[in-house]
Amino acid sequence: MVAPAETEPSSVRVQEVSKSFPLPDDPLTRREALSNISLSLAPGELVSLIGPSGCGKSTLLRLIAGLDTPDSGELLVGSDPINEPSAERGLVFQDPNLFPWLTVRRNIEAGLVARRVLREKRNEVDEFMARRTRGLCRCLSASSLGRHVAARRSCPRADQPSESASAGRTTRRARRVHAHAPAG
Repeated sequence: MVAPAETEPSSVRVQEVSKSFPLPDDPLTRREALSNISLSLAPGELVSLIGPSGCGKSTLLRLIAGLDTPDSGELLVGSDPINEPSAERGLVFQDPNLFPWLTVRRNIEAGLVARRVLREKRNEVDEFMARRTRGLCRCLSASSLGRHVAARRSCPRADQPSESASAGRTTRRARRVHAHAPAG
C-alpha cells in the first residue's frame, strides 16, 4: 500500500465552535466572536467567508490555522484535532507579514528554515525565483507571495487576500489559486 502524499488536501470540520475575547476596558467581561459555529469542508473545496467587519471571519480562520484555541467545540483536519499551528495549514494574513529587511528569496526561505526543510526545497525556491526574474510573475507583492505559499498547503486559508480587488478580479484570483492548490 502506498502512503498518501503529504500535500493531499484533507477535510476540515468545525463542530459547535465558540470563541470570545475580553473587552479592553473590562477584562472580566467577554465579547462573543463566534457562537456554536459548525461547518464541513470537503478536500479541495473553495469557500469564501463573507460578512461585515468584526463578525468573526478572521477569528474562525485563526482557529482553523491553529493560531488560537476555541472556548468550546472541536476543529478537525481529517480525523486529527487542530490543537496548534501546522505546516499542513497556511494562512495569508490581511496585513503583509514579511521580514522587510530580508530579500524576497530570504523571506521565502525563512519558512523553510523554520520547518528544517530548506535543503530539500531549495530547488523549488530556485525555480520560483527564476520564473519571477523571467517576468512570468508580473508582480511579487506580499499578498501574492502569501497566495503562492498558501496554494502549496494542503489546507490553504486566506484572510481577505483580495480586499481591494473588484468582484470579477477576486473571482479570477480565487480560480487561479484553486487551480494551483493540490488536487483532491
